[in-house]
Amino acid sequence: TTATTTTTATTTTSNSEQRYIPSSSSPFARITDVTELAQEIRSEVRTYTRRQHSQLPPLKLVGIFAHKGPFRSDAENYSQHIAETCAQDGIEYELHHVMGETPQHVERAIQEQNQRPDVHGILVYYPIFKLPEA
Repeated sequence: TTATTTTTATTTTSNSEQRYIPSSSSPFARITDVTELAQEIRSEVRTYTRRQHSQLPPLKLVGIFAHKGPFRSDAENYSQHIAETCAQDGIEYELHHVMGETPQHVERAIQEQNQRPDVHGILVYYPIFKLPEA
């Protein structure tokens, strides 16, 4: 996993190494490998979910997907990655497709999921509305 402070090309490094890469918007972009930190956090999450699983219902994350435009496949791929990561970390994941194309439809779906006592988090995949045609 790599984090960057600008929107330049990313690179994977090891051992929390930082690299400076020329950028058109900045003379240098700072790239920091956060793989080790991410692995530590995921390990803590897995420990927590295993411990809680025997005492409480599992944590549940809900995704809300309403986009029908040209970037739909990107959002679907991201949602699939989230589902796989949640499964690895002991978190249940549900994806809900919202029917309708108005902000009110999405707002209603968020409110419905927010009322569920078994839902611990909600992701809304953007963009969520059809882009206006030029």
